[in-house]
Amino acid sequence: MKILEHGQTQEKTLLFLPCTAEPVWAFTVTVELLSQKWHVFKVVYDGHQLEYPGDFTSVEQMVDEITAYLKERGVSRLDAAYGCSLGGACLPRMLALIIIEGLTMYLSEADVKCIFDVIAGRFPNATVFVETMNPMAVKRFKEKSIEGSHAKFTWGVKNGAALAALLPDFRLVEEHGLTEGMAVFVPIYKVLDKLTVVRNISNKIIVMEKR
Repeated sequence: MKILEHGQTQEKTLLFLPCTAEPVWAFTVTVELLSQKWHVFKVVYDGHQLEYPGDFTSVEQMVDEITAYLKERGVSRLDAAYGCSLGGACLPRMLALIIIEGLTMYLSEADVKCIFDVIAGRFPNATVFVETMNPMAVKRFKEKSIEGSHAKFTWGVKNGAALAALLPDFRLVEEHGLTEGMAVFVPIYKVLDKLTVVRNISNKIIVMEKR
């Protein structure tokens, strides 16, 4: 496997994974245009170009090699990625968006850490949107909709920084409170969101990204 870099002076990164059995020259014009605004990492698969010998074995091996190459060059995240055919088969194994909604407050800290450990071990690059509850709300708030199931809130975390401190393989990207999101639908939440105490104890959507 060979990766050809173009536009190295550009800040934004783009991983370019072409389709099966296409020679390098087939995308020359496209890559030249992209490299005017992007630092392009163009993948040449094993067995697809005479000057780059090697036998194609599996998508999984290809993904591992691409990931290792990017890490060696200090690329921990991508701004964009393109994959067609074989490239499209590689991308889902490299990039993941995972949404964990309405779950963590019923688990333990160990359970939450275990979930993120599994994500870190499975995906080379992953962004996680996770809903969390404030510890104060966990202790004092009761949700009528779950009374019949005898479920109860068991775990909470103060904010995104506190969650990031528990997860060494992930970094905090951003966080948004429930009041912030609800304000789009119910105007009164715009007022509530301005109250620090309400904003602090409301559920949050925390965005974490694998390092």
